[in-house]
Amino acid sequence: MLEQSQLPVVISSLAEGIVSEEPPSYIGTFGFASSESARRVIETSQPSAILFLGTRLGELATSGWSPILNQPPLKIHVDRDPFQFNKNYPVTHAVRADIGDFMFLLLSAKGTQDRKPPPFLETLRSIRRPEAIQSVPDASPVHPVALVKALEALIPKNAVIFSEIGNSMAWLIRHFTVRDQQKFFVPLGLGSMGSGICGAIGAKAAAND
Repeated sequence: MLEQSQLPVVISSLAEGIVSEEPPSYIGTFGFASSESARRVIETSQPSAILFLGTRLGELATSGWSPILNQPPLKIHVDRDPFQFNKNYPVTHAVRADIGDFMFLLLSAKGTQDRKPPPFLETLRSIRRPEAIQSVPDASPVHPVALVKALEALIPKNAVIFSEIGNSMAWLIRHFTVRDQQKFFVPLGLGSMGSGICGAIGAKAAAND
């Protein structure tokens, strides 16, 4: 859908893994433990509209209810739960709908098929810069970012990945790139220690192939 829509996409930390992060229209994550790339893109491009899809716009997803998300004059919020509308950010239009149905109708609308990438997309891509890994003290033989990137290179393209609660979750959200058909689950809703390993065991039991 990202390639088809050609719209710049930012996801919240809680939604990490919901889409592949490799398409050029993917800008980055916003919220808890996220990098600054998405914030820089929003600040630089100053979009005239923002489309919120299936988010409660809570504290963790919005980096502490950042005012930057309130700046676009046109704000559209799509969700199946009407109680999420205008709760944390006033929106111009509230649409109660299933996200999949909404996106299907949006992409089927006239003028959205096979259109050229918007000219500002290249500018937005240029803003995305990989974060430099700071020098590592001698007492730390393996830097967490190096570990994350090693796992990223070794994990199969169809892997189901569960983050654990704690610092490891922040490192994964900030530096792990979700690719291909991978599924990435962040247990921020549950938030109990050990939920990551339990989720992995449960997923293996459900899909033992």
